[in-house]
Amino acid sequence: MCYDKLRHPKSSEIDKDILKDTPFTEGYEEHFINMHFDSHVDGFKYEFPLGMPYYYKDDMALISKDCKKVNCSRTANKYDENCNCFYHLKHKLNNIVQITLYNMGTGGAFTTGYAHPFHIHGHHFYVMKDICDGAVWRNKSWMNGAVEGMNTVNPSLRDTITLPVGGYIVIRFRATNPGWWFAHCHLELHAMSGTAYAFQVGEHEDIAPPPANFPRDCGAFTMPKLEPRHSTGGGRIKPQIYTPHTYLHRQKNMYIDIPTCLGCVLYKKDRGVCENQKEVKLPNNQNSPD
Repeated sequence: MCYDKLRHPKSSEIDKDILKDTPFTEGYEEHFINMHFDSHVDGFKYEFPLGMPYYYKDDMALISKDCKKVNCSRTANKYDENCNCFYHLKHKLNNIVQITLYNMGTGGAFTTGYAHPFHIHGHHFYVMKDICDGAVWRNKSWMNGAVEGMNTVNPSLRDTITLPVGGYIVIRFRATNPGWWFAHCHLELHAMSGTAYAFQVGEHEDIAPPPANFPRDCGAFTMPKLEPRHSTGGGRIKPQIYTPHTYLHRQKNMYIDIPTCLGCVLYKKDRGVCENQKEVKLPNNQNSPD
């Protein structure tokens, strides 16, 4: 059963302005998002910013890498580091937002495509349409939100929906919650690999300021660069070259490694402080960006 066949139990509580079946002329914005890879959104691999965007509104370059299509071309593969960036959208406060999520490629480890359980933070959305396969989009009359076949009477309201392989989903919500939010595939390995994006609702002035004592003096945090390595004996460490085959092999072993590592963490926690744990104190006069 497709999600667009599910019905809202209380039709009287639905924001009727969201459910228009004719083209919008104002207070509306439309976005198209492709999630056909297991680690990308719209061809970009999401990288978390190194600090809170709220505090770096005037100099995002200090904490994030901008997404530039000229660097990440249509022919780039998913291992191209030029496609790694802080991918984000911006929605005007109180606008009705329509997003068409589509999964039309055959990306993924075995070129069979992946279904993605798509989840957004800070809002709930109405499922207007769900097409599982054989999707066709050629009718110009579908512009500005007037997509044929949508449920504009009593669509279900949710914050997570599965995007099927070879299909697309149309969702709508009103952007009433100002702030910076996260949207991502709810498969942890996909989200960690980059199948995600951020979105800002409203202008900076619309966002409620954090409490005065909210910790922010740490500034931008840079993750240490981890190089894949393996021991060759005799105390020597040699860099390991990763290939797609090696990557797949490591993915299979990951399901064994993760429980093992978790057991080590619990064991260390039970024993007390880890050998490499240390306390870091920040100077009282450290400046933080406004």
